Order: sequence, then structure tokens, then C-alpha cells
Amino acid sequence: MKKRWSFAHEIGHSILDWHRDFTFGDDQLTLVEGYHIDLEAEANYAAGRLLFLQDHFHEHVKGVQHTLKSLNKVADDFKNSWTSTLYRTVEVLDVPAFAIIGSHPVRRNSEEKTRHFITSGPFDVLFPSFDEAEALKIVRTYCKYSTRGPLGECSFALADVSGERWEFTIESFALPHGDVLTLATLLQKLPIQIEVAGQSKANLLHLN
Repeated sequence: MKKRWSFAHEIGHSILDWHRDFTFGDDQLTLVEGYHIDLEAEANYAAGRLLFLQDHFHEHVKGVQHTLKSLNKVADDFKNSWTSTLYRTVEVLDVPAFAIIGSHPVRRNSEEKTRHFITSGPFDVLFPSFDEAEALKIVRTYCKYSTRGPLGECSFALADVSGERWEFTIESFALPHGDVLTLATLLQKLPIQIEVAGQSKANLLHLN
């Protein structure tokens, strides 16, 4: 499956005409790093459109409450890797969600703990300042030291740009080759909490 993605990535370079002037003979010394990143991102996008059958995949995953287990089934249906399916799903979701793909979050010898930090469009709108460092803090509250299989799950709350609070569920799974997949998806919008005489009431305050 990794070879399949690599082939699709290179096909992406070949069908994007403006890549030809830069992908033959240019390296880190002759091509500005930022532009190189843009070229690779465009080739990855093209690979995703090819391997996930363009908008057919979008229609398949939207409107569904996803888990890592359900995305493993989606990966099998489209004959793609679990990792690339997680990446692509979060990228196109129409609800707040984020994912992490990287090495083990709590083992000391791990590197690139957030090799990829993926957020959905709606998540970016509500939580523009949330980053991978904050995501890792949440993961480390429940993550086990196991090297294979489920590493744990929990729920947590985030306040959006307007101060409203949202509840998410998050889970992590360690793959046999060393990568860890993490998925966080929206559960519900939480009621406004109002402090009254030192006590919290989860109700809306109505003023006459």
C-alpha cells in the first residue's frame, strides 16, 4: 500500500504541468524549501484524489460518526492504508475533528510524535489556535505504554473562539510497524456553565 501511494504521488507530479520545471534536477540547494513543501502537498492531494476516487470518498465518509475501527473498514473498502484513510477522512469532514499520525506519544525513544497533525475545516474555524502540542497533552493523559493495539481513549472539552464549550472523544491505536494513529471527533456542544455563589450550574441564564 505504501508503494501504491508513492506511485500515485509521482503520477500527481507528472500530471501537474507546473511541477515539471521544478521536479527535474532541483534539490534542497536549488529549490526554496517553502515551494518544495507546496509541490509535495499538491502531489499528495493529487494522489488522494486518484486513490480515493475523487468525490465518491467524500460522500462515503461525511455525515457519519467515525472511530478508528470504522475507518479501518473504510480503508479496506477503498483498498488504501489505514493511515492514509485517517488523513483523508479528517481532511474532508464537515464536522470538527483532528488526527495525529506519528510515533508513540509517551515512550521516551519516540521521535516525530506528530509527523502529521490534521484538522477538519470546521475545527480550524472554531479552534484556530489549537495546535499539535495541545493535542499531545490530551493524548498523554490516557495513553498506555503498549506498542501494539489500542492505547486508550477519553473525552475532553475545548472552548471555541467565542467561549462556547464543545465535548470531544479521542482514541489512539499503535500499529505494528511503530506508528500511532489518533482520532478526535466531536460529541456534543456543552451547555453554558454559570457560577452562582461558588457553584456551577449548567443552564442558560435568562434575563428579563
